[in-house]
Amino acid sequence: MLQRFERPELPLTTPDRRAPAEEQPETGPRFSTRPFGALGHRFRFEVPDQEWAAYLAGALGSLASDGPAGRWSVIDHGLEATGGRYGAYRDGRRLFWCDDADDVVPLLLWWVNRTICFETDHRVMVHAAAVTAGDRALVLPAPQESGKTTLAAALVGEGFGYLTDEAAAFDPATGVVDPYPKWLSLKAGSWALFPHLRPRLPARVARFAASQWHVDPNAVRPDSVARSAEPAWLVVPRYEPGRSTDLQPMERSEALSLLAGEAFTLRRFGPAGFQVLAEVVRRSSCWRLTTGSLDDAVAAVRSITG
Repeated sequence: MLQRFERPELPLTTPDRRAPAEEQPETGPRFSTRPFGALGHRFRFEVPDQEWAAYLAGALGSLASDGPAGRWSVIDHGLEATGGRYGAYRDGRRLFWCDDADDVVPLLLWWVNRTICFETDHRVMVHAAAVTAGDRALVLPAPQESGKTTLAAALVGEGFGYLTDEAAAFDPATGVVDPYPKWLSLKAGSWALFPHLRPRLPARVARFAASQWHVDPNAVRPDSVARSAEPAWLVVPRYEPGRSTDLQPMERSEALSLLAGEAFTLRRFGPAGFQVLAEVVRRSSCWRLTTGSLDDAVAAVRSITG
């Protein structure tokens, strides 16, 4: 399912997986962040610039954790380095090379998110945003560029709880949605809708938000991160500029097919994973939401969640 995960169009090289990954050299200055964690993954960063560390700490504030954590590092190999000036490493094994400093931190965040989406082995991970209304979850599964993050950000701003904007984590034993409260990835097309969320950054790190804002959910609304919740609504959003808002019931068979098609880790669970998603659909009222207006989309969601 890797083709469903949006890979940034940035210049980089990755290790040849057929050969041993390159070991991290121990060189250059390091600035460390505190540990972070999500869904059993724990990590901290070591980077060659203090402002880079501060940027990462701000973007990942909702994932702050304590205790032992894996090490994700960036090394500046210098201008004459073969392959790329900057090397990124996970626990000493190379992830990617990159020449442009502007790309390093966005790529690092992309790799963290990819790791959690694809390597979480105790949850059925589905490409979806999720928020809560009361103690129940609203899941928003859809392909890229459907407006999931934009709608989730607006709902959180209106009082809904935040679970994720990228990957709904279903507990295979209970079917509940566990929080993966990562930074919200707001792209340029949504910026005019959220001017109050524009990052206020030093010039040297403002470049990391040139094409996408990495927004701590608690900047959208303080204490917005929700607890695990049982799914009650499944809404498939689609943004179409100029389109009037239309919310229509969806057949459960169609909803299950779409949910399974957006799953990151379904193969790992086999038929049992499919049954988890079938139970999610059985518990939920299922809808299609087509809209060209964010305010109308929020009102449509409120009309079904109460």
